[in-house]
Amino acid sequence: MTESNRWSASHYRFAAATLTILAAILYTYRLGKTSLWTDESASFVFARLSWHDLGVAVRSRDVFFTGYYSLLHLWMSFGSNEAVLRMPSVIAAVIALPCMYALGSRMFGPRAGLVAMMLLGSNNLFILHVREARPYAWLVLVAILSSLMFLRVLDSRKPSDVAWYVAASVFGIYVHIFAFLVPISHGVSLVFFPGKRPWKPFVFALAAITAMMVPLLILTSGEESASGCDFAGHGNPRDLIYFFRIFCGSKTSAVLYAALGAGVYLRYRLQRSRAVGKGDLPLGHTLVDPDAYSYAFLLCWMLVPPCVTLVVSHFVPLFKEIYLLVSLSPLLLLVAATLASIRDARIVVVATLLFVTLNIPGALKTYQDHGEKEDWRGAIAAVTEGARSHDALMILPATDTTVLAYYERNLAPRNLPSVVYPDDSAYLLWFSAPTANLPHKLIVDAFTSLPACSTSAPPLRLSRIRTVVHQYARVWMIVDQDVPTSAVQAESLAHMLADRFKLVKVEPFTRVVVKLYERA
Repeated sequence: MTESNRWSASHYRFAAATLTILAAILYTYRLGKTSLWTDESASFVFARLSWHDLGVAVRSRDVFFTGYYSLLHLWMSFGSNEAVLRMPSVIAAVIALPCMYALGSRMFGPRAGLVAMMLLGSNNLFILHVREARPYAWLVLVAILSSLMFLRVLDSRKPSDVAWYVAASVFGIYVHIFAFLVPISHGVSLVFFPGKRPWKPFVFALAAITAMMVPLLILTSGEESASGCDFAGHGNPRDLIYFFRIFCGSKTSAVLYAALGAGVYLRYRLQRSRAVGKGDLPLGHTLVDPDAYSYAFLLCWMLVPPCVTLVVSHFVPLFKEIYLLVSLSPLLLLVAATLASIRDARIVVVATLLFVTLNIPGALKTYQDHGEKEDWRGAIAAVTEGARSHDALMILPATDTTVLAYYERNLAPRNLPSVVYPDDSAYLLWFSAPTANLPHKLIVDAFTSLPACSTSAPPLRLSRIRTVVHQYARVWMIVDQDVPTSAVQAESLAHMLADRFKLVKVEPFTRVVVKLYERA
């Protein structure tokens, strides 16, 4: 796309480098200020395992994130505080920004690349996952890298570029298995490629990618592998609308993005009608703009992953909006290409700053309270600071013992009461520290006996719990208010405790509440 502006390529590269440095500073600012939330603590529990036990754990619990847990396992040699655990995600995000610039520049010119970089760097959803110990920032990065390598294959058809494309795609798939949807969308986009389509190198690359996925497919094929979990759903077309809105960062941005998309489509239809009327375009042809394949490529990349997931999820519950972050970058690139096509650079600057400004409230909220995630650090600190030697502890739901596993090791003083619920040894394994020193058979038995779904919990054996808690003078209860079943279980336990204990303290934290019962 021809750009009439006064900036040279070096100016754009300097601006991109400056924005990358600025983003690195902002992403790391007060990185460890907020508490780990439940899923982040699960990352810690998996990553601290030995290599062999990690293989057992991911096969039984979380095979989608195998590569990320392996990366985090290596990274934890630098430490395990909140900031250190989250730093790999920051590194992925900082690398993703110049890659986004390179991808946008390759397709639409450096102006579009710079705009796309700014849109990604300020996107609320992206910032939220940049600052947590989960694999989603890496998912965005690997999708961009795979697509960048794919475009190189289209240009050169060289075996070396095909190898790089395979390497980027395979790395992405091992980081998060949903990255496999990116090469699929690339294949679909070839239908719209003008001229001779490079089917041969692409089929070879896809075969190589599939072959290198065999170890991961073996992990997912076992009877005890974690698949079809209830933290994902079957999905429906309305979920796609919600998916689009959260990816835009705000409702206002979603409306503006949709308006831009409608404008691009109307312009395309007008151009095509004029071309057909003048006889410049045969009726059987659809491509008018020289960048038409770039738009088709981005539309396939944006739409194929959610549509494929929606179809597959009718048979296996796999639809979870956050897994579709592979489609965030093409959405932002389409917006950037539309803005960059405006001839007046001042309008481009104002429009870009408007979108960035719309993201500021959400970004500030993320920095302040981590997107309103649970404040487990505050809740567990309140228990450890107020606990006595003959206190008991119940944590709801049982799967949140992953957080207890982390903060029991990292908070001082370590005055943790005796855990009476969950009372199942498999769940108590979560906070046996360090897990890597436990006998291998215990780890295998525990992980394979746990329910595959993270929201599952052992039943409340009230008679057994009643017998145990009556041995204690005080009982602490930590309740995760984000899980509906926790409130029901807490009510049942409170009713059980009422005959001998009275509620003396309720201390709320963000999405977590701490209750203290004393013997009446």
